[in-house]
Amino acid sequence: MKSMEVREYVVCYFDLLGQREGLIEKVRKADDVTALQGEIDSLSALIRGFNEDLLQTFGFIKEHGDAVLKFMGMSEESMPEFLDRIKQVHLGIQQFSDSTLFYAGAKDGDGMGFGLFLSFCRYFAAHYLRLVECGIPIRGAIAMGRGWEMAPNCLYGPVMEDVYRLESKVADSPRIVVAPNAFHRILEVDKEAASINAGPKPSEHFTVDFDGLYILDYLSLATIQSLETFGIDRRNVLGSLVRGIRSIRTTLDFYREKAKMDDHAGTIARKYALLQMYWMQRTGALEKYFDSTQPPLSQPISPSQDAQIKSNPVSQ
Repeated sequence: MKSMEVREYVVCYFDLLGQREGLIEKVRKADDVTALQGEIDSLSALIRGFNEDLLQTFGFIKEHGDAVLKFMGMSEESMPEFLDRIKQVHLGIQQFSDSTLFYAGAKDGDGMGFGLFLSFCRYFAAHYLRLVECGIPIRGAIAMGRGWEMAPNCLYGPVMEDVYRLESKVADSPRIVVAPNAFHRILEVDKEAASINAGPKPSEHFTVDFDGLYILDYLSLATIQSLETFGIDRRNVLGSLVRGIRSIRTTLDFYREKAKMDDHAGTIARKYALLQMYWMQRTGALEKYFDSTQPPLSQPISPSQDAQIKSNPVSQ
């Protein structure tokens, strides 16, 4: 793909909340950063792994597009056109400290780049679940608009301003907000998916939040079912949900206590309270789904795992 050519892009911007600020402050105060090297290496490895996994996923889709389309339910007669469109899609990754921006554009401009982008939303849903479980929340945004590449992996233009504004000014709490025009494109892809009997509908991976904003619904039933389809044991998913909500509650309690003497901590506590509300709502629905369907266990659950799941604080 030529650089300096204005075209339409779908852009996603993710920020690992609190990681950069906390680490930088420690480095500023430390006389010897050697003791911090482990934390520095851990954060660097997390970011590199994040990007490398994304590139591998993208490469797999382009290399095995026929298998992906067949899995989605597309007939062999319809594949040639879609395979050609897949080959035209371009992915770029741009790194800003601990923030990652990735973007997709299609040469034909018909939205196939966005269709593939939905696969990455499912990919990020799985990573989001894992990161929150580890105590690392993400705030981000998905936007669509015009831009151009100043150089490889260096996007510029109005779409960059839009996605940065959504992440920094609109998202507010740890969530991924979606621009209205991007969500409208999702609904268009819904129709295309229906025309080839592919499922689930792309829109099932998104929802409207309490304040009317569209967000990536990374704990939606469709997302969890997608993870199961790809062989992830539901007991592992449920375990992640348990650990995730505990991590959120522990952090929320910490900032609520700190807020008694620090107004800024009160602001952070409010954001974690919103995150907790989302998790409790979704986890409750998922527990009902797990209870009402037969779990495809790859191996028997151990007594310790069973005890952990039964002690899920969400249901208390």
